[in-house]
Amino acid sequence: MKYLNRISLLALGVASLFFASACGPKDTSVAVTGISVQPTSLNLTVGQESTLTAKVAPETATNKNISWTSSNTGVATVADGKVTAVAKGTSTVTVTTEDGSFTASCLVSVDNIHVSGVTISPEGQSMVKVGEQLQLAATVSPSDAFDQSISWSSDNEAIAKVSASGLVEGVSSGITSINATSTDGGIKASVSIVVPGLSLSQTEASVYAGYGVTLTATMVPDNASASTLSAASSSEEIATASVEEDGSITVTGLKEGTATITVTATETGLTATCTVTVMANNGGGKFEEDDYGQFN
Repeated sequence: MKYLNRISLLALGVASLFFASACGPKDTSVAVTGISVQPTSLNLTVGQESTLTAKVAPETATNKNISWTSSNTGVATVADGKVTAVAKGTSTVTVTTEDGSFTASCLVSVDNIHVSGVTISPEGQSMVKVGEQLQLAATVSPSDAFDQSISWSSDNEAIAKVSASGLVEGVSSGITSINATSTDGGIKASVSIVVPGLSLSQTEASVYAGYGVTLTATMVPDNASASTLSAASSSEEIATASVEEDGSITVTGLKEGTATITVTATETGLTATCTVTVMANNGGGKFEEDDYGQFN
């Protein structure tokens, strides 16, 4: 009888244990089945940032913890999905799930910052006399462009030449352009350089006493007028000189002899000269005269 009671109690215990196991709390966690990332490729320039978006599947997954890594931190780093471009090159950014170690990747390509513009200072038009120099400076934009090297050139080195550092020197009168060109992209900026000059239509002339001869002044820049020129004679007893409204110079012979006429550009200080020989007007008609008494 006691043996039967023991068997009954044992059976009852097993049944109770089975019942408790069957009716106890169940595991309701949802396992991760995969992960995706957007975008799957990324193009950046050095210093730029961009954020990647990771999506764990299924949406109802219990453990959505993820971690980020970069295959080349010298090119791009990543923190919580934010990618920062460090240097030119490529790197693979990978996101990994904690549950199941599923992965997804984004290929990051990093390029250098390129030149988008060039400016020259001083800008516009500058004047450089023959033999004098002017330092130009070129500025590249953006200021953090990778290659900021510049090459200098002159459109006409017979007028003005320029060194590798942007130092301009006037060679002869005229107007030319000086250019600064970026090595990266070949972007060019230019400024105008004026090398001032002054010349006269004649360096020697002859005229009868009591008559005149007209000299024409050629200026660079081309704006000769009474307000920009002055004229003087080395001997006003022999010949006088005056500047007309149109910029021409009238020389009048007074008596026999030789005088040097000096014409000066008031703005630049440049000068040009003409040696005038005044012949006595003896009325002999030995010379063929023009309207101003000049003879040939």
